[in-house]
Amino acid sequence: AHAMCGYDVDFAPVQLGERKLSGGLIGQVLKNGKPHVTGNVHNEPHYVAGSSSTHSQLTLPIIHQEQLIGVMAIESDQFEAFEPYMLETAVRITTHAAVAITNAILYQQVREANLAKSEFVSMVSHELKTPMTSMRGYTDLMLSGMTGELTQQQRGFLERIMTNIERMSRQIRDLTDISRIETGRLLIVLEPIAFANVISETLPTVQGLCDQKRIQLQLDLPPDLPLVIGDKERLVQVLTNLLSNACKYSPAETAVTLALRAEHTASDNGGPPQAMVVCSVHDQGYGISEEDQRRLFTKFFRADDPNIRQAPGTGLGLSITKGIVELHGGHVWVESALGEGTTFHFSLPQALPE
Repeated sequence: AHAMCGYDVDFAPVQLGERKLSGGLIGQVLKNGKPHVTGNVHNEPHYVAGSSSTHSQLTLPIIHQEQLIGVMAIESDQFEAFEPYMLETAVRITTHAAVAITNAILYQQVREANLAKSEFVSMVSHELKTPMTSMRGYTDLMLSGMTGELTQQQRGFLERIMTNIERMSRQIRDLTDISRIETGRLLIVLEPIAFANVISETLPTVQGLCDQKRIQLQLDLPPDLPLVIGDKERLVQVLTNLLSNACKYSPAETAVTLALRAEHTASDNGGPPQAMVVCSVHDQGYGISEEDQRRLFTKFFRADDPNIRQAPGTGLGLSITKGIVELHGGHVWVESALGEGTTFHFSLPQALPE
């Protein structure tokens, strides 16, 4: 790969790409690893002409941890253009360039590894869906009694199997979603929607979990809440995750509050404030330490607190929630203190009035 600055736009891609790195002054520096300064390239037997206007050239190795990783060539249309102090400055530049190039290579390697991992996870998740579908189908068939009458013990076994099938299905869905988010393939369909409809589809899913622990679910919804721009199915997924977590990590006989409000928030690019709807889920649970809050939205995160860690889960829910909300143009954040409960907030753009 080549990097260049100062060449004509038409010259660089053609002429620079045709030059052989193994030859010329660049090739000499690649071989011996030492800087080379020439005040008149026309007197150099190894010089390979790149530009007819070049008369002087400063060629330096780019070295990182005693390994040669590149060469920097600086050309001038003046004879004897490079003074000794310029060489010292150029050497310092190559030192910084070596670090930058190494970091860029490492970043690319990490990116490729993450992409390969995401592709693998996506493939495995897809392959698991087929046997899971068969297991669910045959279990449903037996539970319906179509294969014969069941004893109470047999029914209990099958119901336990079905519970674990549903759990595995949720884990597969989470793995698929996180893979799609990481590779930019999670599709969302944005349209104006009333958030009240998102709530009405979410509550039946989480109500049973709240009832099991006698947790009171409280709603604080203004009557004139504007529409939001969102994907209804994905927003139901976000709200289900946050409300389920609030119930899961709260002691029995407490309350979980879902509140919405319209407000204007500062834009990321320094532009005018944006009209948003902010959804907040507050619980009276154990709270989250400041250290855990910093890692809360990372993949597979599990808190160190035993009160929280004992609850089942993949550690992907909040990472998926963050990805979905950000695809909507919103943000997710948390407010919490140990022993004082937790509030998760997320914002969504308001729909423009017609």
